Amino acid sequence: MAAQAPGTAVLVALCVVAFLGTVGHCVAGAGGSPAGLESLWTMQRCDASLEGAGALVLGRVWVDGQWWRVPTTGLLHGSWLHLTLNMWSLLV
Repeated sequence: MAAQAPGTAVLVALCVVAFLGTVGHCVAGAGGSPAGLESLWTMQRCDASLEGAGALVLGRVWVDGQWWRVPTTGLLHGSWLHLTLNMWSLLV
């Protein structure tokens, strides 16, 4: 694998940190229920955590004027599988 640009490494690190924070918040809020295991393939139980982290919710963008959600949604991922495939794509 060729040497990566520093910006790519920073972007990967930001995405991983955002994902770990979202999963941690979700699992803590769910009392350790199956949300941790389900995060391997879906974060359906974690909608509130994702929204709190800045996920794209069109109503909040258009009606509430929360335009900051547009760039932050690119750092969030819906599962470990989603994160892994996206980070692999960035690195390749």
